[in-house]
Amino acid sequence: MDSAEVNGVLVLQPGDELDLVGYLPLGDEVSKAMHQGKNKVVLDCQHVSYINSSAASVIVMLAARAAKAGGGICLANVSSGAKSVLEASGLIVDVTVHNTVDDAVNALS
Repeated sequence: MDSAEVNGVLVLQPGDELDLVGYLPLGDEVSKAMHQGKNKVVLDCQHVSYINSSAASVIVMLAARAAKAGGGICLANVSSGAKSVLEASGLIVDVTVHNTVDDAVNALS
């Protein structure tokens, strides 16, 4: 998983699918970052073609942890197919979705 830091915000690029297997490395990476005090995270979903409800649940849980620590998690570049799964699951209400990484970073800065 590619990562970069932009204006104090960690930007992660998950792989192709965030399913039962694909969300595990994402959860590990975000948890590791939070243990290092990085509680502002953007998930750049540019390459993500599929997100299931298990992954959405993990993202919401991580976002709650980040918010409790004074940060947050935003999604960026979410495909229309993945976005409809997130909206249909009803789990993603507390996580904002932005069109670009810059917009997401600005929202967290």
